[in-house]
Order: sequence, then C-alpha cells, then structure tokens
Amino acid sequence: MYTIIPQQIPQGMRAEVNEKILFAIDSGKDLIPAESIYNCYTGIGGLHNLKQSDFASYHEYAEAKKEFEMGQFFTPHEICRDMVDMLCPVSSEMVLDMCCGMGNFFNHLPNPHNAYGFDIDGKAVSVARYLYPEAHIEKCDIRQYYPEQRFDVIIGNPPFNLKFDYKLSQEYYMDKAYDVLNPAGILMVIVPCSFMQSGFWEKTRIAGINGRFSFVGQTKLGPSAFAAVGVHDFNTKIMVFLRKSGHIKMQAYNAEEFITADELKKRIGEARAMKHRLRFDLMRETNRINKEELELFEYKLAKYMYELKAHAKLNKHIDKAEALVTKFRNQKPPENATREQVEQWEKNKLTPKKVLAVIRRYITSQNTVPRKEVALVKTSYGFKLKQYAPRLLDKVPHKAASINDLVLERTELP
Repeated sequence: MYTIIPQQIPQGMRAEVNEKILFAIDSGKDLIPAESIYNCYTGIGGLHNLKQSDFASYHEYAEAKKEFEMGQFFTPHEICRDMVDMLCPVSSEMVLDMCCGMGNFFNHLPNPHNAYGFDIDGKAVSVARYLYPEAHIEKCDIRQYYPEQRFDVIIGNPPFNLKFDYKLSQEYYMDKAYDVLNPAGILMVIVPCSFMQSGFWEKTRIAGINGRFSFVGQTKLGPSAFAAVGVHDFNTKIMVFLRKSGHIKMQAYNAEEFITADELKKRIGEARAMKHRLRFDLMRETNRINKEELELFEYKLAKYMYELKAHAKLNKHIDKAEALVTKFRNQKPPENATREQVEQWEKNKLTPKKVLAVIRRYITSQNTVPRKEVALVKTSYGFKLKQYAPRLLDKVPHKAASINDLVLERTELP
C-alpha cells in the first residue's frame, strides 16, 4: 500500500507534472518512485484551459470542456481510503472500479488479484497499471464494457453529468453496475448531490433505480472534496445500494435521508451479515441468471434480426449482423495457445452482450439526427473546428491551428 502524502501542486503546474510522470513510466527506468507517482499524478480534470469568451454560447463551451475532460476528476486519496474502510471488502470478493482513472481505490483493497478496473483515458490506465501491476486494468469505454464474470462489489466515481446513449452518465453507470453485479452485490458510488435529489423531477429515474437496486444509505461529502483537482464548492455524496435479488427485502431510495459515514458503515456491515446468511440462495440465483441471460440473448437476437429485415432502411445491415452472430457461435481459442494467449482471447472474444449491442446500434442508427453545429475545440496540438453533422466544413478552408503557429502569429484561430 502506498502512503498518502498530501501535495500542494499549483494548478498551473499540474499538466507539467503529469507529463513528467508519464514520460518516466514510458521510459521503463523507474525514474520516479511509484509512491511519488501515486501522490502527484492528477489527470486531465480541470486542465482544459478553455475560456467561455472564446465560444459563441455557454453550451458550446460546456460541450468542448466535457469533450476534453471526459468527465474525469480523480477521487482524492483520503476519500478512497475512507470509502474502502466503510465498505470493508474481504480478499475473496471480486471488486470492480468502472471508469477507474489511475486506480486510487485499488491502493486500499485487500487483494490486488481480485481488483478489476477500466477507463477510457489511456494515460490514466498506464499510470494505474504501473502502480498496480497485479490488478486487472484495461482501456475501455464503459459503453463497450462486457465482462465475462460478475462482481461482488463495485466502487467508483462515475463521470459527472455527461450524456451516454441519451442517459445521464451517473444513471448509465448504475445500469451497467446492475448488469455486472452478482445478486445482492454492493454498489458504492460518488455522485453530485443534485443526482436523484428531486422525487418530483426525477420520478422516472428513481423508479428505474428502485426496480434494480435496494437502497442502503447515503452520506454527504464536503463542498471542497475535489479542490485538489481544481473543483471548488461542488457538493457530492456517497450512495450505497444492493443489486436486486429475489432473496432480499428491497428498500426504496429516500432522497431526503442523509446519514453519517459511521452510520453508513454500520448499515453496510448489516447488509454483509444478511448476505452471509443468504449466501447459498444467492449462489443459486446467480447460476439461474446466467442460464436466463442465454435464453434472453436468443430472444433479443430474433427480435433484432426481425427489425433489420422488416425495415428497408435497415436491410443493408442484415449480412453484417448475420456474419457477427456466426462468428460469435463459431469462435474458439487458438490451438496450442499459451496461457497468456488464451487469457487475451478470453478478454477479446465476442459475448452475447457485445453482439446485441452492435446489432442494436444498427437499429438505432436510423433515428440519429445529426446536430447542425460547428464548435471550436482544443486538441493536444492546438485548436480545430469540429462538425457534428456531415459536410458542414466543406467550404471552410481554415479548419485548424497549432499552438506554435498561434504563438508565432503565423495564423489565427479558425
């Protein structure tokens, strides 16, 4: 376990420190101690350097900011430590951190071999793999994450207030958690205090959560919890749920109830004691769900294929869909493969969820309405115009500008 050493890295130096850490990791020469990397790497949250005055509207500014940061703000080490302490995971439990960033929760888990995580940011994944080489960490978008196994615990800090498939990112995160947790599995997340805080305006969302999870409790964090990564006066909370099971009494979410961290830890302990008493029933339920999921796959596949064949606009996808299903049914690991090659094959192979997701995208693509909008966005080398619909930039000759050219006044912003 790495020691938490509080750092006061000025906001203006964060990007430089991050780059030095990434260079040290890429060099493979242990130029910076792992404990220093753990304490000093802060990710891209709050480093967008965009100004609202450079955009035509606040909406364009907010969208460009989200695109750069990907909703990323690493959970402070002290909060990770306290959350794991409340959770009290045991070494035999498989723990998943979705959108794990640099893996701050992993430092406090009892068994690194049972720690799993993924993130869309390749740089953060590189840091996490370096710090926790025994954990199972991969670069992946949560929308394309389809694990082969279920998990006992999910702990994490989902991206705040992004839109994933027309859903708020926090809600999408919880939907994914339902898909990959064992019955009565524990979900512990940090979310904005505004999330699920209105029983009237969020009635549909809360009803959906109540249909999938049993509420354990929630506690507030201070408004400066994320100040170290440039976010001030932003109220957040920790929420804990149990995944739905036929063997537990479901508790509805209570938006008005907030309890202390100690009381939340006590409730989690009581939930664990209940799960231990029901462990054999829960194991049988997990096995039954796996069988039902295969039957559900065949049902949904037949339904989706009917949609492709019934709509003329979708007929062009039929051959691709059938080829994908055939590939799924006929796949097998390579002959005479090493253990590492088999593990890699297991990680990359098609699964029922992956197949259905691809075919579903074929169907929903017919309803996509391109945004007739152009925005100026920041890239790693400068700025560029981004079109959200085809051919909007066909007659625009000046589409991008590098930082060097702007500094040397050889060009202007597009």
